[in-house]
Amino acid sequence: MPITDSASLKAEAQRLRRAPEHKAAIDQFDAASRRKVYGLNLLFVATAVAFFLAGQTWWMAVACTLVNGFVALPYLRVFIHSEVHWGLGRTAWQTRYLRYIAFAPYQVPFEAYRLGHFAHHRYDNDVPERGLARDRQSTYLYSTAGKPVNFLVWAAHYLFVYQYFHQVRLVVSKASRRKLAEFFAQLAVVVALDIALLILVPRFALFVLIPSLAIAWAGSAIVLYMMHDVVKEDAVHHHSVNSYAKFFNSFGDNDGLHVVHSMLPFLHPYHAPAIDRLIKDDLHPDQVVQGHYITEFAKRRIASVVSR
Repeated sequence: MPITDSASLKAEAQRLRRAPEHKAAIDQFDAASRRKVYGLNLLFVATAVAFFLAGQTWWMAVACTLVNGFVALPYLRVFIHSEVHWGLGRTAWQTRYLRYIAFAPYQVPFEAYRLGHFAHHRYDNDVPERGLARDRQSTYLYSTAGKPVNFLVWAAHYLFVYQYFHQVRLVVSKASRRKLAEFFAQLAVVVALDIALLILVPRFALFVLIPSLAIAWAGSAIVLYMMHDVVKEDAVHHHSVNSYAKFFNSFGDNDGLHVVHSMLPFLHPYHAPAIDRLIKDDLHPDQVVQGHYITEFAKRRIASVVSR
């Protein structure tokens, strides 16, 4: 049995959430996150400029693709998530920049991601101990064994069906008129960015942006899959998986402490380590990975092949 019961954890999370002495530290945390988003955007723009100035050579295309595919684009997914839950902007202009411009290179309108992600949390916390979530088309598809289905099936569904059908459907059916207008404005920015790149630096759009997105989306799919790669019956507290990769958590708003976030989605990531310290010794071994989700995904697949 878990050492710390759910009611106690929620009570402690609510206490931390309301404690005024943490406000300054949280503001500093969010300011650092904003700077990281600005830095990722500048890095993306810098690769486009460098590619053009270097004569649009194939070797520069490879270099720019690696930078964007492994850093500039996938980490935007982390900060879209942060903006959805607690909002990183402290002024109206910061919020507008974050929601309309900053995440456009990732090619997913903010409002679509917001509603889709909240739907995921709703079904993700749908009393898993009684069986599967009511809605299997949510972010995580589970087999009848209570474990995510084959990764390739899951990734194809998440990236193409969920991102570009279910999330958009949620906006059209659930969003207010104002939010629907915001969605179309955000979508227009994404399209405008793509058109501008195709006109100004078409080789960058075709030979850098597209392969970078393929890498970034594949990496994000692996990360999201690994965050729930545990049999529900074996899960303690929540059917999620923690990654204790230092850079991933320090740069990415403690995104690896996913058991805490899944269980307490209202809790700011600044407080996630404090709750994690209360539960980490309870967790099933399959819920804990020390490295980045992507490297641990590879290790699990290799181990599975070797053990056959």
